[in-house]
Amino acid sequence: MAFVAGRKRIGSLHPRQLSAPKAGGEFGGGGIVAVGVGSYFGLRAFSRSADAKRLCSPSSCHDPNAVALNDEAKNAADIATVAIGVGVVALAVGAYFFLTSGSSKKTAHARSGIGLVIVGLE
Repeated sequence: MAFVAGRKRIGSLHPRQLSAPKAGGEFGGGGIVAVGVGSYFGLRAFSRSADAKRLCSPSSCHDPNAVALNDEAKNAADIATVAIGVGVVALAVGAYFFLTSGSSKKTAHARSGIGLVIVGLE
């Protein structure tokens, strides 16, 4: 179904149709990117945590810089967890489309792409 103004076609409400192998490739590519983003934030979390531990002992800490570094580590770890989770799901969906396609003439009604929104955590 399309919105029509006069005789001009403005847009379509239907997602574009992709061949199953192509949809698999796009989901797989999005999954790889998401896992990469998650890995970056995971490494950042480890680095910030190590920096905080150098400034203070785990039992008590009164250094505001160490507390701030620890908070940054927690936020980076949360982002890493979400991004890697999204990436794994996207890789699984991509593998499903690719492996169950049978032939390139089948189409998958799927949106081609995955968006990852990173929201600042406080």
